[in-house]
Amino acid sequence: MCKEMNIEIPIVKNKRISTKIDSCTNQYIFKTKREKLRVLVFYSTLDTLCQGLNSRFQLDTLDLISSVGMLVNLSDEIEKSNYELLSKYFNASTDELIAEVKILKAHKDTPRGTNSASVYHWLDWLCQFSRSTIYKQFYHCLKMFSIIPVTSCTCERTFSKLTIVKNKLRNTIGQERLNALLFLFVEQELTNNVDINDVIDEYKHLTQSDRRLVL
Repeated sequence: MCKEMNIEIPIVKNKRISTKIDSCTNQYIFKTKREKLRVLVFYSTLDTLCQGLNSRFQLDTLDLISSVGMLVNLSDEIEKSNYELLSKYFNASTDELIAEVKILKAHKDTPRGTNSASVYHWLDWLCQFSRSTIYKQFYHCLKMFSIIPVTSCTCERTFSKLTIVKNKLRNTIGQERLNALLFLFVEQELTNNVDINDVIDEYKHLTQSDRRLVL
């Protein structure tokens, strides 16, 4: 990039090693700026990324994702250890979960698939006709799995929106109102589909006292 933009690359100056403090002469000296950036910046960034990936995608997390994938697919390959892992992380009853999976296999209209959208399809299907009260353990596992934070994008997005919502004109805003405004501002995909007239009509019927103005 420096050559393309005609930027002069500085020469690395060799520092003089003090022999009074350290008599060892095996200190490494970078010969070029390219080598210095590769060791101090590039390799350091790679180490940080690898460490972050290893800490985020641990073996237990991958096993949990695999167990949930077999659970939503009602797979025959799911073992007792997978049920025990789900019971450990989601505090569910193993025996009841196994029994519910056997009953769900008999249904013909159950959702299928192992992608992330299938979990939400299952939750919608279980919420219909009060199925969530029948298959409590199955519903509990999927509900807990759906709220696991996979990335920190949502948190960072919320903090970036906070400075816009709570400005100097809203400095005395309460916590409850701030949470409501942040929810509306962050989840704009949901709020754009809300009909304002329906909200006004619902608010009008929820208010018992007479209002001065007709909404």
